Amino acid sequence: MNLYINYSTYILLNMINIVNILLQAGNFSRALDLAFRTKQFGALQMISGDLDERADPELLKRCADFFLENGQYDKAVDLLGIGKKVGYSLVVVCCL
Repeated sequence: MNLYINYSTYILLNMINIVNILLQAGNFSRALDLAFRTKQFGALQMISGDLDERADPELLKRCADFFLENGQYDKAVDLLGIGKKVGYSLVVVCCL
């Protein structure tokens, strides 16, 4: 069995591991920042699934914007609704 992986795959796997370690350590802001920069949809979905109305509104908007930019409109609308950005989320729904 060939265990060769290219450098970019190696870096991506390390980034995924680093995000998971940061989450386990409770360092959500750094984990989110790295997940945004490396476009880790899975990590962002997992993190954003735990967000509620007590979350920082800027964080909710940043997550929603990320999902909008990447075509995941339903998740973006959910986050905007949580953040009480109802007018903005209605515009997103109407544009679909």
